[in-house]
Amino acid sequence: VTNTAAAKPTVTLSCSPASFSENGGKVTCSLTLSKTTTKDVTVKTTYGGSAKAGTDYTGQRATHTIKAGNKSTSWRLTGKADTTQEANESLIVEIDSVTNLSLMHT
Repeated sequence: VTNTAAAKPTVTLSCSPASFSENGGKVTCSLTLSKTTTKDVTVKTTYGGSAKAGTDYTGQRATHTIKAGNKSTSWRLTGKADTTQEANESLIVEIDSVTNLSLMHT
């Protein structure tokens, strides 16, 4: 018996640059499939860390769709200046769940 099943596509998350300023700095996050699919793939993301959405940055989205036949989607986060003097803060973007694709944790 020969197993001829093709490997299932995987999804990866990347954000660049790795750091950005609260005063209008920008970072682009992308979700990329290892290969195209015949169905739309929906990815839910979560945001954590000490930076607060709406106060320290804008542009967060919880749900992202990679359309059938495409390999990626991206969005931009923008630092938001506030009046509070504070130390460096962290922002952690993670994949929470994936629909129409197997999520592989590494």
